[in-house]
Amino acid sequence: MTTATASELTYRSVDVTPPPRLPAKTGLYGIGYDVLTLGGLSLLALPAFWLLGAFSPLSVSDGRIAAPLIALLGIASYAVNYPHYAATYARAYRSIRSIREYWWSCLVAPLLLTVLAGIALAVGGDGVPLYFKLYLLISGYHYSGQTYGIALIFAGKAKLGLNRTDKWLLMAPI
Repeated sequence: MTTATASELTYRSVDVTPPPRLPAKTGLYGIGYDVLTLGGLSLLALPAFWLLGAFSPLSVSDGRIAAPLIALLGIASYAVNYPHYAATYARAYRSIRSIREYWWSCLVAPLLLTVLAGIALAVGGDGVPLYFKLYLLISGYHYSGQTYGIALIFAGKAKLGLNRTDKWLLMAPI
């Protein structure tokens, strides 16, 4: 067994080069996954449904698509949209703290929409069409809010540390 002297230790070099860095992911979960789950899958499905409708015996003579194809389109929309809804519900209702923080979205808005739907059904006549128009009017606000939320998620992942003024400026155009 040999031992090194102090002078020998000073001449030895140690490789302290850090390992190569992996490339950073782009997007929220990676570009491919983001594109598919944020609408890309529906863009891929749409041409397939157009072709299916155009060259299918399910197509009726005046160009409308027959009921089975519409049902298939509805099932496909569940496959694309329901993961989004499930993730939203899981995030919103994951804890009492989350429900308290988002009390309007978790408790008041669903209750209000349910009561208004009940009133629309009870009124009859124009009640349901008016409820649907109201839904269409407020859904733009919902989608704008999603844009803001996604911007905050990206800012958080980039560790930007936005203050209240930054968040207000980000939301102002929306």
